[in-house]
Amino acid sequence: MITQRIKITAYRKDTNDCEAILQNGDVIIFDPFVSCALFLSDEDYRLMRGSDIVGNTYLLTEYSVYPHNVVPHENGMILIEDGS
Repeated sequence: MITQRIKITAYRKDTNDCEAILQNGDVIIFDPFVSCALFLSDEDYRLMRGSDIVGNTYLLTEYSVYPHNVVPHENGMILIEDGS
């Protein structure tokens, strides 16, 4: 698997996923919560804590690519820059 560097640019509360930009400038829909790469409880969701990762940069080491989004596997993300 090719390691990818991504930067989270937006959190989408309605679908509980994110938009991210790859190093080459491509924008993807990214869901770090579905496979628990990042844990988000129901309470965290209600409080919109998913948006806390906007601005962060990660290395994706393990992930699956689907037609509509990219899903990292558990332990498949390494934080390399905290954008907060």
